[in-house]
Order: sequence, then structure tokens, then C-alpha cells
Amino acid sequence: LKARIPVVMLDSDTVFLSDPTEAWTSALEKYDVVVSSDVGNEFEAQGNMNTKLVIFPATTRSVSLCERWLEGESRLVSKVNYGEFPEQSYFNYVLVPTTAGEFHIHAMSTVESGNFITANAGDDGTFPGAHTVTASYCGDARDKEQFLQHVLETKHNAEAALGIGPDATTAIPLRSATDFDHD
Repeated sequence: LKARIPVVMLDSDTVFLSDPTEAWTSALEKYDVVVSSDVGNEFEAQGNMNTKLVIFPATTRSVSLCERWLEGESRLVSKVNYGEFPEQSYFNYVLVPTTAGEFHIHAMSTVESGNFITANAGDDGTFPGAHTVTASYCGDARDKEQFLQHVLETKHNAEAALGIGPDATTAIPLRSATDFDHD
């Protein structure tokens, strides 16, 4: 950020379903940080932020916000939200409420960035409006991998059936499991 390069951080259990460049560029022009959310439409997402995906524009304000976050998460955040990782607890329950009047923090709706619980393939199976899907709330690593494989295969096959997408002529066998454990 200090080199004036936008920063995108995401968890390793994230897959891209579409090119987010246009949407993310637009968001970075309006906000000091953009994050994913656990649940909700654009309005509800603001109270359900999740740091599985974090996007900082390269601005002085974003550098300041990021420095506060890094400083705060290094402190023990106890009795805030048991079981959450410190960076998310500090971000959601300390940083966001205490800086709301100073910084513009925005959570994407779960349509834009879905997870194991909220991912919606839609009627045609193409996950309309979704740029990313994470395996949040899925069980262990094997369940996460199977879920994400299922999402990608579902999207590919739907696009092949509709004659769209990068390889619109070939459907692939749906090899992935559809029974996933959750935490």
C-alpha cells in the first residue's frame, strides 16, 4: 500500500467465478477498504463483514486504516467473539465501530462474494453476479476442496449448456461430491 499499489488479500479457499476488475475498480474509487461478508444483501452485509477477502485502494486513508488494523490485531482480543481469528474479531468488533465516521468501509453482498452457505447457482447454474466463492463454513480441507470443485464444475457445465464461457462446447463430468460437512 505504501508503494501506492492496491492490495487484494484473500483466503486460499477462494475461487474466482468471473472477472471482478470493473466492480472492484468502481468500489475502490468509493471506499477505503472493501471486504467480503458472511450473509446478506448489500445493506445487510454491512453488519456481517468477513475478512476472507479484503481489498485496499492505494490511498493515504487506506494505509492509515491498514496500520490501525495491524496494530490492533497484534493485541489480544478476548471475549469479543470466541473462536474467530484475531484479525477478524478486531476488524469487525473494534476497528469498524470505532472508525465508522472516519473511514468508508464496505462489505460486498453475498451475491458478489458467496460462501458455502450463501453461494447461489441461480436458475441457470452460472452463479449470476458472483465474482468469488469461498468455502467458509465448510468442514475440513477435503470438504472445502470438494465444494469448490463442485461450484466450478456446476458453473462450467451450465455455461457449456448455454453455449457461453471459455470452453462452451465441452461439458465435463460432474465428479465432485455434493454432500459437504460444515463447521
